[in-house]
Amino acid sequence: VSWTANTEADLQDYRLWRGNASGGLGTKSVAVVVLSGGTTHQDAGLTNGATYYYQMTARDSSNNESVGSAEVVESLAAFGESCGVAFQFADDILDLVGTNGRSGKSEGRDLAERKFTLPLIVAAEAGGRSVKGRLHRRLAKRVIGEGEAAEVRELVESAGAIEPAWGRVREWLEAAERALAGVPEGDAKEALVALCGQLFPMPVMAV
Repeated sequence: VSWTANTEADLQDYRLWRGNASGGLGTKSVAVVVLSGGTTHQDAGLTNGATYYYQMTARDSSNNESVGSAEVVESLAAFGESCGVAFQFADDILDLVGTNGRSGKSEGRDLAERKFTLPLIVAAEAGGRSVKGRLHRRLAKRVIGEGEAAEVRELVESAGAIEPAWGRVREWLEAAERALAGVPEGDAKEALVALCGQLFPMPVMAV
């Protein structure tokens, strides 16, 4: 294995990561530490016929470690996409059943714009053609007033759609956290894990 030398003055060493699966550093373990003067390594202890994947990181004298490679960028992109979908779905739910401003956003805007958002989709799936038809008729009106909005909320809640909708939010948050497997451990990763965990606004639900 060979690589281009890191030219930073405080370079301490390189870490060569090896694994049997593609993906970020979370799929690999450290195979060897190479001192800063080296740019090649002859690996050993391998199995004939097996496929191995490598990544190289560099550490400075304060033990700060570089990102693994473009795979880390891909992991972060996947995290951002999954977390973004979770936030959008949560926004859809809070717009419909937010608790008197506690959600931090103006509630009812999606209904006013006649958007068929996640809670309505889940209600239509759960309630069948009857509920779907009634929801579409309400949203087809030129102006949706308080009465129509209340009817939509009642249809969604009576179809038992709110908790399953939050379940979909949780699924996307779990996907976001799984995507972070390719990101090196550290404060930044911990903050991202917290973002799709205790810092996510899941508790701000209708009470």
